[in-house]
Amino acid sequence: MKARKEHNVPLSNEVIEIINFMKRKHNHTFVFPNTYLAKPLSNGAMLNLLRSKFSQLKVTVHGFRSTFKTWAEEENKYQHYVIKFSQAHQLPNKIEKAYLRSDLFHQRITIMNDWEKFLISKEG
Repeated sequence: MKARKEHNVPLSNEVIEIINFMKRKHNHTFVFPNTYLAKPLSNGAMLNLLRSKFSQLKVTVHGFRSTFKTWAEEENKYQHYVIKFSQAHQLPNKIEKAYLRSDLFHQRITIMNDWEKFLISKEG
């Protein structure tokens, strides 16, 4: 994480299945290993993949975050901070931090599973 602050991510059902599949496929320490080094993929790996496989498209990694935020807000069924915390955003000030002491993890499970359903649907 950029802020060097721990961020727990609730995994959707499909992601859990992918992780379990990858565990059966190989015995690397990392789910998606760097094939040349015994390290995790670099921060730029996703951008490199997009540039090499989808060079005709003007897409960015940040665009995925923007798409998620737009979708979640348009769904109009998630609390504002559930959306923000899903993107590892922090509370805006000390007063908010003093009163909201939850990371809303259980609500983020719901939003991640709904996001998954949207992405794998025919409309996604």
